[in-house]
Amino acid sequence: MPGISRRTNNVEKDSRSSPQGGLGDTPRRCHSSWIDPRYAGRCNEGGARNRCSRTRRGHHPPSGRSHPGLQFLRQRPFPAEGLTAQSRFQGRFCSAVRGSQSQGLRNMTAKLTFHPLGNADCTRIDFSDGKKMLVDYADMRNDNNPYDKRIDLPVELKADLRAANRDNYDVVCFTHLDDDHCCGTGDFFWLDHAAKYQGEGRIKIKELWVPAAAILEDGCDDSARIVRQEARHRLRQGYGIRVFSRPKKLADWLAKQGLSLESRAHLITDAGQYVPGFSKFGPERAEFFIHSPFGWRQNENGIIDRNQDSIVFQATFLEGGRETYALFMSDIHADSIDQIVLTTKRHGHEDRLLWDIFKVPHHCSYTAIGWTKGEDETQPTEHVEWLCETQGRDRHIMVSTSKPMPLKGTLEDADVQPPHRQAGNYYKAVARRADGSFKVTMESPTAAHPKPMSIEVTSRGAQLLTVSAVAGAASIIATPARAG
Repeated sequence: MPGISRRTNNVEKDSRSSPQGGLGDTPRRCHSSWIDPRYAGRCNEGGARNRCSRTRRGHHPPSGRSHPGLQFLRQRPFPAEGLTAQSRFQGRFCSAVRGSQSQGLRNMTAKLTFHPLGNADCTRIDFSDGKKMLVDYADMRNDNNPYDKRIDLPVELKADLRAANRDNYDVVCFTHLDDDHCCGTGDFFWLDHAAKYQGEGRIKIKELWVPAAAILEDGCDDSARIVRQEARHRLRQGYGIRVFSRPKKLADWLAKQGLSLESRAHLITDAGQYVPGFSKFGPERAEFFIHSPFGWRQNENGIIDRNQDSIVFQATFLEGGRETYALFMSDIHADSIDQIVLTTKRHGHEDRLLWDIFKVPHHCSYTAIGWTKGEDETQPTEHVEWLCETQGRDRHIMVSTSKPMPLKGTLEDADVQPPHRQAGNYYKAVARRADGSFKVTMESPTAAHPKPMSIEVTSRGAQLLTVSAVAGAASIIATPARAG
């Protein structure tokens, strides 16, 4: 939990007897505002004279430098009886950490973390109640290439889970089955449908989210087939699965399994509905509104289009009475965006397309904006323009999960694959007019040293947390909150 927590004035009582005196049954005031919550939970009170484990590793500043705990010691010293200066500081520090832990989940806020994976996706959502969710998982790094700057995704995610003392995610959402959204699934996750995907060190999934296309698609291979088989297994068994949209083909597939659509209706969510199990008034303080896929579209087309039949949703986070909106646009194109806007307007749900955080569709491809790339800037369709320029709130954050933006005239600029410079220029212009920001995962904080990029949801809106390219996760700088 980045930043310094708010000052609290909780009085706690340590009922344990202290062989050193002065710490036993003495009530003491815990000013956890001076303690960085990143240290919480890392206090090894069981040994080495209650010394903090971070102290033993040398993470505290040497004496003489400013440190929250040292300020506390100078301002409110312990009684001197039976305590050395070192143990006074350590005891007070551990007490403050315990106070911070007692605040615990109540002081947590939601955070979205985007990982530098090239033209690929994996976003981690940490909810205010401690729940964790992944939106896509694509392990794209080539370990045999020493120049590959993409993150080692399994190492990064497992380190985060260990810090939270977990071996599972509450939700893993695969927006569609393209390799850049599900690569490496069979190596990372514990999957119930086959014993070969089970064993020590694998990460479990409490609830799997997939579009109906992931159940129905034939001819899948590699990671796409693995996700499909797991989704089919869970839907057959009737647990741990949420399927988005109910095209006629889904009813036909269920019938072949000896099941009815009605028997699995509680596991299916359609476009225009909220996802059960989440509420902005619940402990997670978040809800999900589904915009895509459309069941009728799959019925009309007859064939599956992974990008256009992918999951698109708005996540709403409530913090301090303020709602912050995030739009996850998957890999849909402009015509699908047009259809989402028209349908949303027809039902009077324009607020379901508000956004403070915008996950740019299809790795910053011009096809998600308009029909032609353009010379320097892609011109949007009428409805894309409305979504980007009207629904985006002031001081918003746009995130392109992509390679660095190409420079004009380069080989990368001539590549038919995204990111497209012209699309990037359009998004940059939108952000500039709203006093917002446009970020690229493989450029943040620098193209030479990309790091995971986190956005914290606060009572003032979405706040971008910048990680130093040199110091890595140990140095986090909070930019001003996006208070649209």
